[in-house]
Amino acid sequence: MPALPEVEIVRRDLEKEIVGRRIKDVLVRPGSNAMKIIKRHGRRKEFQELLEGARVDRVERLGRNLVIALDNDRALIVDLGGSAQMRKTSASDGLAPHTHVVLGFTIGGQLRISDPKLTGEVFVVEHGRIAELRAERAAIIDPLESPLAWQQFSSLLERRRASMKELMCDEGFICGLGDIYSDEVLFSAGIRYDR
Repeated sequence: MPALPEVEIVRRDLEKEIVGRRIKDVLVRPGSNAMKIIKRHGRRKEFQELLEGARVDRVERLGRNLVIALDNDRALIVDLGGSAQMRKTSASDGLAPHTHVVLGFTIGGQLRISDPKLTGEVFVVEHGRIAELRAERAAIIDPLESPLAWQQFSSLLERRRASMKELMCDEGFICGLGDIYSDEVLFSAGIRYDR
């Protein structure tokens, strides 16, 4: 699963590339296991109709998920899972293997979502649902969104009974660090992983 810094880099790139663009068409490729990626929607047509004609207002991040807010009071949520990728390409570029969803823009270019292991998910929600999702995640620390002072972090640690490594990898406590970043943070802080 991509760590939080990688998801934030994708978000920033998408923000530069697709904000203000209108979605002309949506292709959910038949025969590509795409229904596993858009499993929350019953049919390809339903998913396509929710997106076509909408303009991208902004690109946000909600934990490890990307939120592409649209001007039609909906948002496209992209969970990259462990193997999904998003790429902004030219329409003339050949489709890479395992490309399941293609968003075409009126000005040109496409946003392609590929996932060889089918671990990601893409779905559309109403804007109101985004606030609910944020409220559900309010207790989880997002180090890029709301950095904590050491005193605050220390008081949160006092309430937990787990090793530091286990706690840093716990998605219910702090999102997006994973194994590698947890090791780096603990090493830089001079704290043993098993403390």
